[in-house]
Amino acid sequence: MNPIRLNSLYSGAFALQWIALLAAFSLEGTVWLVAGGLVGAIIFAVSLHIGKQGRHHQYNESFSQIVMAVSFFLSLLICFVLGIEKGVFYLLLGMIVAGNLSMTTRRNLYFTYLGTLFIVLYAASRSYGNIFTIWIILYVLAGVFTLMLAHTDSRLEASLSDDNYDRPAISLAAVILVTLCLLLGTGSIYLLFPRLPPVQVSAFPSSGGTDYDADSLEDNRSGGGGSGETGGTQGKAGSQAEPMQGGGTGIKDSHAPRDISLQGGFDYSLMFYLQADRPLYVRTHVYNDFDGTIWRYTDPGEISLYRPHRRFVFDGVVPEDKGSIVYQHYIIQEYNDASLPLALRPTVVRFPGNTLRVNGEGSITALRPLQEGTSYAVESYQQIVASHLADGSGDQEINRRRYLQVPPQVTDRTTQMAEEITIDVDSDLDRAIRIESYLQENYPYSLSSYGIHPEAGLVEWFLFDNRKGHCELFASAMIMMLRKLDIPARFVAGYTSDDPNPITGYQEVRNPGHAWVEAWLPPLGWVTFDPTADWGEIQSSTSPMLIIPLIHYIKEQISQMQQGEDGESWLVKLLQVIHSFLQIIWVMVKKIIFVLSTGWELFTVWLKMSGAWWVTLILISLTAWYVMRLWIGGQLALIRLALSSEQANESRVMLGWYEMESAFARSGISRPDSATPYEFQLRIGSFLPQKINGVDILCSAFQQARYGNRPLNNSDMEKALRISSQLIRSTMHPLLPLWLKRFFRK
Repeated sequence: MNPIRLNSLYSGAFALQWIALLAAFSLEGTVWLVAGGLVGAIIFAVSLHIGKQGRHHQYNESFSQIVMAVSFFLSLLICFVLGIEKGVFYLLLGMIVAGNLSMTTRRNLYFTYLGTLFIVLYAASRSYGNIFTIWIILYVLAGVFTLMLAHTDSRLEASLSDDNYDRPAISLAAVILVTLCLLLGTGSIYLLFPRLPPVQVSAFPSSGGTDYDADSLEDNRSGGGGSGETGGTQGKAGSQAEPMQGGGTGIKDSHAPRDISLQGGFDYSLMFYLQADRPLYVRTHVYNDFDGTIWRYTDPGEISLYRPHRRFVFDGVVPEDKGSIVYQHYIIQEYNDASLPLALRPTVVRFPGNTLRVNGEGSITALRPLQEGTSYAVESYQQIVASHLADGSGDQEINRRRYLQVPPQVTDRTTQMAEEITIDVDSDLDRAIRIESYLQENYPYSLSSYGIHPEAGLVEWFLFDNRKGHCELFASAMIMMLRKLDIPARFVAGYTSDDPNPITGYQEVRNPGHAWVEAWLPPLGWVTFDPTADWGEIQSSTSPMLIIPLIHYIKEQISQMQQGEDGESWLVKLLQVIHSFLQIIWVMVKKIIFVLSTGWELFTVWLKMSGAWWVTLILISLTAWYVMRLWIGGQLALIRLALSSEQANESRVMLGWYEMESAFARSGISRPDSATPYEFQLRIGSFLPQKINGVDILCSAFQQARYGNRPLNNSDMEKALRISSQLIRSTMHPLLPLWLKRFFRK
């Protein structure tokens, strides 16, 4: 049953359990981290001590079963009070404690490892901050240390007596060496290897609270509401949600382009975390009416949707053959607004509340402003048309007059400019693209336009006088020119997300926000345009190596912190050191890549000039085939040995000998039919003198298994198989093959 002989294994198990528990409690706050860490340390230490004493005394496992039963019933209670997620978490903790009470074998230890791994994975799924990376590193190091102890314990099992189980498993130098190698290897893989695409998020998020519920459907009814036209994107609620009329509006019904970004200042405060598989335009508010200074949403009516199970379906039928579904997961931070950030044309929203409201422009709001920690998931439908996003709702009807209103401050000068820009194009889509490109190329982006109140109106002051401005002025000008060309358009305020945190994978969406345009272009529906200079359509990073976006991310963090109050803090200095270190690594990597690429180019040129390129390629192919034959053949031999555990000892030893013979034959050292095992043993020893003792033990075990009349014991069998595996591995090194040693011996 593989009994545990090393006391230090219990220390490793304690480290695994405690670090996993601290990682999970770190997400709940400092109080939970300190209190939970202290209580967990006591419980784990006591239970492991009881389990350790069970090696020398025959304890009844009923105590462990009682703890398991109590944990099960307590977890059921927690499921009803705190939710299924918390219940499963505490059930897993109870199972680990129960396993500690009867931990006498390495099988129990591996169960503990598996349980703590699930806890860390659970915590990682809920984490979106950089600090959690520290817990992962600590857990990995503790896991490597524990597995090294377990491996040493298994190696010593056959040779150590029961009285020697206190013997140290590994030296401190070995631990330090393995740790450094692990950090270097994982760090290199993390920074330099190609990155995997992000995971799609479609399930309901694990956290987010339930404080957005309405007690009943009647609690949402209020008088005085209009019919509430539902526009073109959220015109239908899916059959799984019950609509009703409601009065009032849950969003800000006006937007001042000259002041909106100054309301929150330029403090780069974190609005929300977003996990998605692509960069997004995240909408928060949509406006249709412009008086020359302020954008407004003019229809106060809205539709309230009541869904007890908190899953809301909009526009359930979408043409997926023309577009795709975008999965999003939001974690709110300093947002504090009732309108839900989401991408164009949401189809499914999973929200921690049973009521949502939809206004005439498709903006979705909660009953109350979103608070920090709120988590929800969204599925949105999008099409890509001429590098622009479209919602595919062109088969629906809209009130065109609603999106063609132009204030008196926008004169015929704007009409003439729009007509001149689009004089040689025919379709409305091409006209919109031409206006967008014209503004991007001829009007620079500038923040100096904030706070200015021109008498002639913002749009024409921007187009003809100032000729530079911020995103709200670009969007307002494009909308007015589109409307002058009889193309319906509306103003959209929100955020862009195209700079994910390379450590966590979440996109950190910060102030200030952004503004862009949506134009109604049947049959495409509402199409997104971004006329702001130096902005354009957001693009995802194409760098295959993580080190490049990591350098960029750290540089942005340093820049933002230097503009704030903590510009001279120790954290800024630490980030500057890390940034410099990563830049040095990247310079070295670029030099290595340059040398390798230059060498390959010279090699290919030489092949072409020599005229014998096909001979060289054949030699390279044969060499590669030989190397792969050695390595793959050796790996398959090791697998066959590992799968022979159900066979008799004699059969396993003979299999080990024959696999060893085949491995040496692949290396060019075969056993002649006339040679005895003892003669082949001497032949191997001439090539591998350091293995002569091991080959002698294997040869003796093989001859006893093949010709002897008494059975092999387990200890001799395991020792013979271990030597056989070592000999097979010695033939798998293509850089110094055995046939090369034989050549030099001759």
